[in-house]
Amino acid sequence: HRDKTRIYYKNLRDITLLALSTYMPKEITWTKPEGGFQLQVQLPEGYSSIELYMRALENGAAFLPGPLQDLHNGYLNTFRLCYGSMSAHEIDEGIKRIALSITQYLTESGTSNTQYRLGDF
Repeated sequence: HRDKTRIYYKNLRDITLLALSTYMPKEITWTKPEGGFQLQVQLPEGYSSIELYMRALENGAAFLPGPLQDLHNGYLNTFRLCYGSMSAHEIDEGIKRIALSITQYLTESGTSNTQYRLGDF
């Protein structure tokens, strides 16, 4: 069972990494996890993952903004992207929508003037 599970999540990870490399703007970076079912995506400095989250919702996608992962509201320009419970199509479509949201955010606003924190939703 463990071998099947490892193969299953590795496949989803690889689908996610391929979609990220296909759709994301060049300014965006991400981790390549050795295991598990999620990874971290990093926006350029000065951009808010919470502001991006609000934009992504409008485009029909979601993720976990960085400040929700830290009691001190850090990681403002990062977000967690989970892929463990998604189909290959859902992963591809979701990342495409998040990438569209990022592209809109980067081109429309320059850097974020709003320093959203956890309580600023």
